[in-house]
Amino acid sequence: MTPSGSVARKLSDGTRQLLMRDGNVGEYKTEGPYAGCWVTANGAGLRMGTTAAGDAFYVPPLSVASSTDPVTHNVVTTRSDGTLVLNRADRSRVVQFADGTCIESTAEACASKHRGDVTVTCPGCAPVAISIRLSEVTVHGLDGTDLHAGGGSVSLSHRGGTHLTLSSAGALELVPAAVHWKGVDDARSGTYAVDLATGTVYTKDPEGSEFKVQLGAGGISTNLVMKDELAEAAEEQAGITKNPDDDDPDWSHPPRLFVLRPDGSGAELLRESDVVGFRKQREADVKAGTCILLQEPLPAEASAKSLTYTWRDWRQLEAAAMVKQIDESDATTQLAFIPKAIPKPPKESLVRFRRLVHRPPLSAADRQILEREISQMNEFRLQEEERATEMHVVDGRSDEEKAAELDIQRELLEVFPGMGPGGEVPTVGG
Repeated sequence: MTPSGSVARKLSDGTRQLLMRDGNVGEYKTEGPYAGCWVTANGAGLRMGTTAAGDAFYVPPLSVASSTDPVTHNVVTTRSDGTLVLNRADRSRVVQFADGTCIESTAEACASKHRGDVTVTCPGCAPVAISIRLSEVTVHGLDGTDLHAGGGSVSLSHRGGTHLTLSSAGALELVPAAVHWKGVDDARSGTYAVDLATGTVYTKDPEGSEFKVQLGAGGISTNLVMKDELAEAAEEQAGITKNPDDDDPDWSHPPRLFVLRPDGSGAELLRESDVVGFRKQREADVKAGTCILLQEPLPAEASAKSLTYTWRDWRQLEAAAMVKQIDESDATTQLAFIPKAIPKPPKESLVRFRRLVHRPPLSAADRQILEREISQMNEFRLQEEERATEMHVVDGRSDEEKAAELDIQRELLEVFPGMGPGGEVPTVGG
């Protein structure tokens, strides 16, 4: 694919083809009457051959037939080599070649070689959009990935939110989906930066910890940022105030914390920062019309609210949009165009569902009460341990003393056989 909108193909038998957006075709074959020569054909069906030495020779022309639609005034030209050219009344053009490759040019692209937009589609391949004036190429992958080249950089963007950018200077940046939806700050925390020239990989997490790998003598270097009381004291002395909406690590529960009920139902406890990316992604779907959000109060708690999201799978939406676009295109609606294989979306529709229960965070006063209750529980537990230790009676005799006392008891049983449970001890002199 060239920036001007032309398509170059090489077949398994060695044949090479050049498909132009104006309908001209160039072909180079390794076998046959014109083997080793380029044979070109223009829109009027005229053909010309060129040898490897650059000498031109005559080639019989192709048959051409044109018809005009009396309603739309579109002109369809059919060529005997299987090429169809549709010239619309608005001066735009659609060209479909024998192998199914279709090149659509806007009116501006047809009038000028340096302006306008061109779209190229081919059965089994991802569609390509070209901006001739900006020299930008965009490939819309069927898996939801868009490849964009232009302005000295190449970028990959996935519908899920992952972004990968490579600049002409050899700098590569990877933005994970979770970081993309939450928003990348000025410090670029959470992203991965790669310098291909120096062989360096660098990343920094939101807490400020740094990780760097450099090939060769650089090795691996880390800079961990740990939270301590001295740092908090320094912040207080410097007059730095924290945002009350930020999660405090002293109060944040570990991620992936689940509550399982006896009836088999369950819920996952999440922090506000854990669902920021999900909510922003669903808000974008709501604006696009692919997601429905239902907000309602929670009957059991007046301060809580229920957020119910229902959305369709984006892959099915992309497939349905692609099929609709193909069905409404001139390449399908025009009688002269015979489509090859039209993809059909699946009959079953996958609907995703997620319910979130949002509760307001604890205030400073409520946290003090909770902290007081937790300290009282810890103090009670320690007091119970001390009382249990005091009530426990410990035998202070050694093993030798215990064995000697056992021997004395046995001797007494031999002298006084009746001594024991329920027996009477005889008195001396009695």
